[in-house]
Amino acid sequence: MILPRILFLSVIFLCDLALSAQVIESSGSGRWNQTGTWVGGVVPAAGDSVLIIDGHDITLRSVQACEVIIIEGTSKIRINAGNSLTCDSIIFKLTAINKTFSADVRGNALWRANYFQADINSDNSSIAMLGMGRLYIDNDVNIISNAVGASVTAGVPLICRDLTLRTLTGGNGLAFAANDSLFTRDIVIDVQGTSLSANTTMTTSSQASVIAMTGSFSFPQNSGQVISSASKGILLLDANASLSDYADLQYPTIEIRTGTCSLNTDILNSQFLEDITVDLGATLFTGGNNLTIQQGNLIVNGTLSMNDGLSLIFSGSNAHTISGTGSMIIPNLIVNLVASSLTVNDSVIIREELSVLNGGLVTNDLI
Repeated sequence: MILPRILFLSVIFLCDLALSAQVIESSGSGRWNQTGTWVGGVVPAAGDSVLIIDGHDITLRSVQACEVIIIEGTSKIRINAGNSLTCDSIIFKLTAINKTFSADVRGNALWRANYFQADINSDNSSIAMLGMGRLYIDNDVNIISNAVGASVTAGVPLICRDLTLRTLTGGNGLAFAANDSLFTRDIVIDVQGTSLSANTTMTTSSQASVIAMTGSFSFPQNSGQVISSASKGILLLDANASLSDYADLQYPTIEIRTGTCSLNTDILNSQFLEDITVDLGATLFTGGNNLTIQQGNLIVNGTLSMNDGLSLIFSGSNAHTISGTGSMIIPNLIVNLVASSLTVNDSVIIREELSVLNGGLVTNDLI
């Protein structure tokens, strides 16, 4: 086992050496294709690693390519309309307080990379990507904050495969704003201590798209949306996740996997919603809101918890079922269905009132 480890470390060393030999640093602000913009007068080309020094603004008025682009602190990249910047990786390193990096991708300009990594380690620092062009990431976008007051704004369409938004233990929330649209494919969005801005629309298009929320997630206002345009998307609430404020959540399937997950807003009133599943050992707490299911079924193998005075409501035109092996003690159950019925296949304890406004109810002697 020692030889492979030495070989692995040797490969890493050689890779690092090769990378260091290719790094081209900016010497000041200027155009990408001008020698005066770069240390040593060498204009970066495909295969080169590029370091944009804090405070330097770089403008592209041509088609350019490089291997890796590393961006420090307060810098700016402007890609003029009709041009593009292609690289393997985009790496942001924000290590000083109150720093903002901005990318202005104009007109139909394109900034394309395989990977996107942002490490925000300074308080009140931000990344702003603005313009009318596109930021196209073939694979993963990782935005990790270990700071207080960090934010990322995607004012251009951000197209990627996987998106990770995470606030580490030393941080205090990460505000993510996609003022245009965020398009993801085959995704897992791991959200920890993250807030989504009011104007943000998260759109997932994969048949297997998954949003995994592992911490608190909030919409400050009423216009944020998380939408799955696929027919089999899944929203996973895990490890004591909570949804707060106002959210328009249009997702086919919602699963509560572990911990106590709180829905502190009436988010489940969606035409796309199919099943809600509470797994064994998990708890779904609806906070101060009713739980409205329009299209799908309720499967509780763990615990469903609701405050006094609240209601579990089944509406719409589809037939619904309540099933599982868990505990369901609810204040009120309201059935308001159009030409369909609710079938109860698991024990449900109703503390206050059962109301059948429209449609049928098959209790199987379990209420």
